[in-house]
Amino acid sequence: MMKTLWRREINSRCLGFSHEQPGQFVRSQWQRNEGVSIVYLAYRWLFAVFFLSVWIFSFISARRQNSPTENFLSKWPIYLTNWGYSLCTAQALLGAGLVTHRLVKERVTGFTEDHASMPVVYKVYWLLHTLAVVIAFGITGSYFVVDYDPAVHTLSSLNLLMHAFNSVLMVLDLLVVDHPFRLFHFCWSLLFIVVYFVFTVVYHFSGGTGKHNMPFIYPALNWAKPAATVPIAILGTLSVFVSHVCTWLVVLARRRIAQARLGSSIRPSGDITS
Repeated sequence: MMKTLWRREINSRCLGFSHEQPGQFVRSQWQRNEGVSIVYLAYRWLFAVFFLSVWIFSFISARRQNSPTENFLSKWPIYLTNWGYSLCTAQALLGAGLVTHRLVKERVTGFTEDHASMPVVYKVYWLLHTLAVVIAFGITGSYFVVDYDPAVHTLSSLNLLMHAFNSVLMVLDLLVVDHPFRLFHFCWSLLFIVVYFVFTVVYHFSGGTGKHNMPFIYPALNWAKPAATVPIAILGTLSVFVSHVCTWLVVLARRRIAQARLGSSIRPSGDITS
């Protein structure tokens, strides 16, 4: 069974974002009825407002740290944590918008069938959600294993929200949603982290600095010492791959549990891993 599943997952078709049942992207795995659930709609908006609020607060916090010798706000975009949290926020807002649009369409026109083809905006949401989950796990792991130093870092509420609760919330969302998660999409997760590493190299050799005007963004990514930094970057890339595979396994488990609990009321997947 696993051999067949693996063969079906690893093929060029699975690299894209085609899907036979786009309606799964606006439903919860655990609802019995077709169409948009009001409870799920409320959840999606609470989820989106929370992420947006923390995202805005991170800007405000960076601005408050500005000093005559350093503009912390201008350095907000250089950190992987903020890249990852931006992904979480973007997918949360887009997901809420899609569910709202679908509900209005159902209530106004009586539309209940899935789209004939996968809308582009659904594909964008799928990509953002995949990246947000995987990168959130990578950020949490790398921060507390590699970057965190009790003598330097304070575990403030904002710090915990952006480095720990980002993963907690994305795990929650992963367990709630109904849409699939493809194993072969690890290519996109790896591309994202490689793009970030390339950015750090370009930023470093362009004279960019991190907090307190240090000559690196993260101590572990000090490109002035490539012999020590390259292995860290390779391990970081591998950790993203492992995070992606683990996420895929969680989605498989979610689907199996839902099938056991909901029985015949669960919708056909229309996808390999959903």
